[in-house]
Amino acid sequence: IQDMMNQLKNKWNTVCGKSVERQRELEEALLFSGQFKDALQALLDWLYKVEPSLAEDQPVHGDLDTVNSLTEEHRAFEQELNKRHHNLQTVRRAAKDVLERSEDEDGGGHLQSQLIDLNTKWDKVCKLSQGKEERLERARVEAEKFHKETHMLLDWLADAERSLRYQGSLPDDEAELEANLEQHKLFLKELKDQEGKLHECMHLGQEILKFCHPDAVTTVKHWLTILNARWEEVTSWASSREGKMVDNLDTLRNQANLLEQLMAWLTGAEASLLAQDSQEIP
Repeated sequence: IQDMMNQLKNKWNTVCGKSVERQRELEEALLFSGQFKDALQALLDWLYKVEPSLAEDQPVHGDLDTVNSLTEEHRAFEQELNKRHHNLQTVRRAAKDVLERSEDEDGGGHLQSQLIDLNTKWDKVCKLSQGKEERLERARVEAEKFHKETHMLLDWLADAERSLRYQGSLPDDEAELEANLEQHKLFLKELKDQEGKLHECMHLGQEILKFCHPDAVTTVKHWLTILNARWEEVTSWASSREGKMVDNLDTLRNQANLLEQLMAWLTGAEASLLAQDSQEIP
C-alpha cells in the first residue's frame, strides 16, 4: 500500500508539473502570437489568485504529516513561481517595446499602470513565498518535536503499563512485600519525573492548535486525547497497586503483631501451668 501511495504521489506531482509547464508555454505562445495584453493579464490573474494562500495569517502548523504535505505543496508552488519568472521577464521586455512604440498616451499610461501593478504584485508574492517557507520551517521543527516527544512518552507509558499488568499477585512474606513496595516507590518517582514531559507535550500541542492548519486540528487533538488517556490509565493503575501493597503490608504486620501477642500469652500461660504443676494439689 505504501508503494502504491508513493507511486500515486509521484504521478500526481508529475502531472501537476506538466500542467504548470503547459500553462507557461501557453502564456509564452500568447506573447509570440502578439497577444501581449492577454499574456500580461494572465500573469496578473495568477498572481492575484495565489497571493491569498501565501498570506501571513494562513495557518501552517500541525502534525508532522500535515506540515510535510504543506511543505511539499509549497515547494511545488516555488517551482511554478521560478518557471513563471521567465514569463515575467518576457512580458517586461514586450511591455518596454510597446511603450517605446506607443503614440497613444492614454493607452501607454494604462499599460504603464498594469506593468507597475505586475512588478509590485510579483515582488509581494515572492516576499510572501519566502515568508511562508520560513513559517513552514518553524512549523516543521515544532511538529517534529511534538511527534518525537509524544511517541517517546507513549512508548514509556506502554512499557510501564506492561510492567504493572504482569507483576503477578502480591507476596505473603512481609520482607518480600516491603522490598516490592520500595521498588514500586522508585517507579512512582520515575512516573512523577515523566509528568513534566507530559505537561511539555500538552503545552506544545496546545500551542500548535493556536496556529493549526484545519487539516491537522483533528489529528493533533487526537494525539493529545490519547496521551492524556494513557497517562490517566497508568497513574490510576500505579496508585491502585500502591494501595493494595500498603493494605496487604498492614494486614501482614497486624497478623504478625497478633501472633506475637498470642505467643506471649501462650508462653505466660505455659509458665503459670508449670509453676502450678510443681505444687501439691490440696
